[in-house]
Amino acid sequence: MGKKISKTIIWLVVHIIAFFILVWILLGMGPFETYQRIVNRVVSFANGTIAATNNITKTAGDMGRVANHHLNEANDRINGKDPYQDYNSTLDANVRQRNNQ
Repeated sequence: MGKKISKTIIWLVVHIIAFFILVWILLGMGPFETYQRIVNRVVSFANGTIAATNNITKTAGDMGRVANHHLNEANDRINGKDPYQDYNSTLDANVRQRNNQ
């Protein structure tokens, strides 16, 4: 098992070195510049992924709140509460306040 892991690591290191040499020869980019570009691309990809994940999480939370609101409204209707009762009470209170002034 240990020999397989060491062979795999050596194989991987050889291919990484070959990649850097090919990039250096074909594109004229030194190993450090190649490494920096790879790191920058990975970091920008990770930041984009984090932003997308945050948007998805926010949307999921919004969907949960809307679903709970609808469930509460449905529960109120089942229990006989007028869906516009709170709205009407607020309007009535505003009218009463204006009339008292």
